[in-house]
Amino acid sequence: MSPSRERIVLSLLLASSMAAHAIEFEALTPRFGVALVANGVPTTDSAAGPIAGTVGLGFPMPIAAGSALSFEPGFDVFSYHSGLLETQPATGPVLELPRAVPVPAESASSSWTAGLLLQAPFVFSPRLTGTFMPAFGLGPAILVRVAAGGPTPLELNAWFFGKARWLYGEALIGFEVELAPRMSLAGGIRGLYPLANLWTDGDPAMALDGAILHLSLGMRLSFGSPDEEAPPPGGGSVEDGGSAADSAAP
Repeated sequence: MSPSRERIVLSLLLASSMAAHAIEFEALTPRFGVALVANGVPTTDSAAGPIAGTVGLGFPMPIAAGSALSFEPGFDVFSYHSGLLETQPATGPVLELPRAVPVPAESASSSWTAGLLLQAPFVFSPRLTGTFMPAFGLGPAILVRVAAGGPTPLELNAWFFGKARWLYGEALIGFEVELAPRMSLAGGIRGLYPLANLWTDGDPAMALDGAILHLSLGMRLSFGSPDEEAPPPGGGSVEDGGSAADSAAP
């Protein structure tokens, strides 16, 4: 990742952290992971499905105090290289053309492609023991992809945003393990399906094209106040009818 791309990622993380405190989310979950993107196009005409590192943030918001059901919007960013395929492969599925496909970074047709994955699942997290909670969730997701550089970024972006190819459905399973008050280890596996596959690329071999398997690990940091207030200075209370000086006198 180049310095300019690192600055973009760090700026997104900082801005989201500031927004979390401003909106008073209950918690913030910084996370990192890996995204495996399925590619139904034969590798003779494209690269294999991208395997990209991700960084992101989650914003857990319980539906009610003490509820096991929460709304947990979040985002993850990643990048890969894509190119424009304009000819039908000699073998394999029948494709809608032209289309964006993964390509090697060193390819002459390569465009660096940034991905911003926005999720909005509802999550059920029952507490099974004092420190462990599983998590199960469903919700919509949006994948914003923008190509830059290379010979055909405008055509690639038109394909990414055309026919609602940005719209996904998400299912997740995960866990949380409490490590300390207001701090938990959080991990999960998310499956994201491109809903546009239901009305594009009629060939059954392309049914999973663009689907994403996302594995992540992070820390849930709660913003709530401690359960118990600290004792007052001096360690004790003063009885009614007397001053602190009186109580200290022999």
